[in-house]
Amino acid sequence: MLDNVQQKTIKPIILACVAEGTRFYTDEYDIYARLPAWGYEHHSVCHSRGEYARDEDGDGFHEVHVNTIEGVWSCCCAPGCALTAGSLRNTSRCT
Repeated sequence: MLDNVQQKTIKPIILACVAEGTRFYTDEYDIYARLPAWGYEHHSVCHSRGEYARDEDGDGFHEVHVNTIEGVWSCCCAPGCALTAGSLRNTSRCT
């Protein structure tokens, strides 16, 4: 996890670790605004407007959401969790 989360601190990490053209699903936090300019596809939901999932193509399936990663983060924040400070240890405690 980063102590200083800004576009200038996430950009080099994203560029080094994520293939160009990858699709990102995020919330409305403005640090993600430049993802398309950096070569990535970006879809977001706006929690501040009460939006938590969106069906973009009208097929009845809500493709845009961040529920999966939020579940991972809730595990990371739990006392004694295996995922801390960006390191992965025994994940059996997070299930």
